[in-house]
Amino acid sequence: MDKLEKWFKKCDQHKDLIRLDRGQLELSPPFILRKQGACYMKNLPFQYSSRMKILVDAILLHLSKTRSVDPADEEKEVVITTGAIGAIASSVLCLCSPGEKVLVPDPCWPAIPSIVNMCNAQAEGYPYRTKDDLDTLDHYISHVADASAKMLILINPHNPTGLTLNPEQFVKIFKAIVDKNIFLLCDEVYDNYLPVNYITGNLKYIHFSYKKVLLIGSTSKRYCTPGLRIGYIYGNKEITQSISKSNLLLSGGASPICQATAAYAYNTDESIAPRYREIVEKRRHYTINALNKSGFLVNEDCGSIYVFCQIPGFTSNRIVKFCNHALISGVSVTPGNLFGKSSGDCIRISLSVPLNQLQRAISILIDVKEKMIRNNE
Repeated sequence: MDKLEKWFKKCDQHKDLIRLDRGQLELSPPFILRKQGACYMKNLPFQYSSRMKILVDAILLHLSKTRSVDPADEEKEVVITTGAIGAIASSVLCLCSPGEKVLVPDPCWPAIPSIVNMCNAQAEGYPYRTKDDLDTLDHYISHVADASAKMLILINPHNPTGLTLNPEQFVKIFKAIVDKNIFLLCDEVYDNYLPVNYITGNLKYIHFSYKKVLLIGSTSKRYCTPGLRIGYIYGNKEITQSISKSNLLLSGGASPICQATAAYAYNTDESIAPRYREIVEKRRHYTINALNKSGFLVNEDCGSIYVFCQIPGFTSNRIVKFCNHALISGVSVTPGNLFGKSSGDCIRISLSVPLNQLQRAISILIDVKEKMIRNNE
């Protein structure tokens, strides 16, 4: 995580950059949501609350539409957390003993293995770079993963690759998880940005009858509200009650103002989320087509708010040089080696700016690549 922070700080030192390294869209929440939040600031106390019923009910209603969850199921519950990171930290801290292995994707957002190690568990990477890795993940869980593995963290759609599981892949992975009898922690914070050929989140195909399944969600990406710091865990009450205690130890709870604003967002989801999804889909479509035509190798079925691509013939060191040249030319992207050893020959491009800026940035990246090839750099 330190290396990634250093890269971000390096980008911050350059003025007038087109920032394609950021993990948050530049879009603002809709006016009505901001107005509602301002109203809550006037009327709700500035204190912590473990969870507010209006938010829990809103999340359960949302999950009933997107995951076929039964809101009346008394064996399940929702835990409100400080964002998705708080959900992951609380879960690992509660469920994993020192030295137990937590399987994390490689490449991966570096905060996740850092959190696992901080909790005195041991992060172990599993291959998650290509579509073939998705097809063989069930085999990895069944035959390669260490016997001391306690949990598998699955990010779907994935950051940084954008890889998204199809239902058949997900069912095979779920069966391997059940046979292994380990926890499955499903982080789907980017589910609003699935590829067009995916209608709903794949967790609709998970059987929550398996007690060791936990679903993580967040308002940050779905509603462009990272400042609310509202996430949640949904799962079997026997498990979530223990996680809730860890969560309160870590955060003390969440602001009632933020919780009420998040509840309003979930209750009006259909008037907010599709707009953001359409904007990102247009940016993704343009970026993938432009890069593929210019000799980059891009996964065309990627989801999330990122495009992860290779430059054929470029090694990890050459990719870093490419990113530095791009920075000098006015565009910041993130070198793949900051997400794991397996992705050093890649770059991550965030779809975080308006389309006209993105078009200019992609043109600059193509020029940088061509100049490096001509100059044999």
